[in-house]
Amino acid sequence: MTGTAFELELKLECEISDCDTLVDRGSPIPVAVWGRQHLRATYFDTPERRLASEGFVLRIRSEDGDLVQTVKAASGPSTGLFARGEWEKALAEHQLSLGEDAGPIGTLFGPDVIERIGPLFTTDVDRRVGRCDQLGARIEIACDSGAVLAGERELPLCEIELELVEGDASALFTLARAIAERCKVRLGVESKSDRGFRLIDHKLDGAVRADPVRLSRDMTPSEAFAAIAASCLRQYRLNESRFLAQGAAGPVHQARIALRRLRSAFWIFSPLLRDDPRTAQFIEDLRWLTAQWSPLREIDVLLPRLGEAERMRLTAIRAEAVATLGETLDSARARLLPLELVEWLTVGGWRSGEAGSVSGALPVFAAERLDRLRKRIKRRGKSLAKHGPEELHQLRKDAKKLRYATEFFVALYPGRKARTRMEDMLSALEDIQDLLGELNDETDAGHLAAQWNIPWAEVVRRPGWRRKRLSRARKNVTRLLDVKRFWRSAD
Repeated sequence: MTGTAFELELKLECEISDCDTLVDRGSPIPVAVWGRQHLRATYFDTPERRLASEGFVLRIRSEDGDLVQTVKAASGPSTGLFARGEWEKALAEHQLSLGEDAGPIGTLFGPDVIERIGPLFTTDVDRRVGRCDQLGARIEIACDSGAVLAGERELPLCEIELELVEGDASALFTLARAIAERCKVRLGVESKSDRGFRLIDHKLDGAVRADPVRLSRDMTPSEAFAAIAASCLRQYRLNESRFLAQGAAGPVHQARIALRRLRSAFWIFSPLLRDDPRTAQFIEDLRWLTAQWSPLREIDVLLPRLGEAERMRLTAIRAEAVATLGETLDSARARLLPLELVEWLTVGGWRSGEAGSVSGALPVFAAERLDRLRKRIKRRGKSLAKHGPEELHQLRKDAKKLRYATEFFVALYPGRKARTRMEDMLSALEDIQDLLGELNDETDAGHLAAQWNIPWAEVVRRPGWRRKRLSRARKNVTRLLDVKRFWRSAD
């Protein structure tokens, strides 16, 4: 068997009990017969991950005794769906065969790379698989439970994969929602190879920062928004999963950052979205979800500043807040929101017709939006020392938006001069954000201390602390405005 295919797949994270519900307990999903497979796969790359860096995954999988070599390649930015080219080749023995008939690896990489490709990790999975018809589409459903293995280390996995065999992608989401009504599934954003690389890199714990967004100048604004939103959703889901497993402060902070980045993307690309009737509801849902994480973040900011006795008391309050947030994240509204966003990003009305029409190339669109944010900061930065908490909060939000927009669009403006200007601008924005953030945290901490009867007078800042930070913030606004705009080469 040798063949080339294109794979469109939607992943749902779940528990083993969810797979049992779907397969064995009278599921409403119309699958006539469920088959069983035992799949053991070995994943290969060079020690420095040359294949992965170019977007390729290489594996040999044993499918009930038959050996199949597979090369997978990402087709470009996706919106939560795994959209990949796939080349398969039957093997007689467990040994790589990377000739011209084995996909692009054998032709794109020279002998210096091919000779250093070796095994990195394996997956061992029990799969229950069936097919169903949904809205005129044929979909393969695979319920996988097993583990990723690397030496003595092991990472359990359990997921439901929905692969489009034939038909429209919207059918995948219809089926996913039907499953979500029966099982507590969540949008999956990691492939099995992603999990394997995490395992061998010892990155199973801790918070996940945002990955760079890979935009190109020939993208349309719609394509750019989809890629940025996908990146934000991935960061959110990775941190949500780690919070649910650990309850630690780091994932709380990064989950909130992911949601703020996504909300900023909605603002930045609002000219594309304003005519789509679902936009306002998504903005409201994201605001609601962000608010659910806020109490824990406020506690985490306050905890380090307390004495031992008060810290112990607030730690107990934090444990209750962790449980409350966990219950909220288990709700249908919280679980389904990422899935609904991915569906809308993929097949929503904003992508076609008047709702998605914006004239001009992406660099031009980006420059206009960056200019607008800079003007808002210039306007709000005047008389900064006289601003009240709400005005400072609005200025801080604008600084965040401009920082996120800069990070989103950086790849569109190459060159050493543009990069130097961008770095100077980011430095000023980070200082503004940090300084105003400290002021905001101080206000919140005082309110929380009063709420929990904590003797706040023992931990308040020294006199003049607020005035000094406002003065430094004002200087950084001036520094920001003095930097030539990296997106305007004529400046």
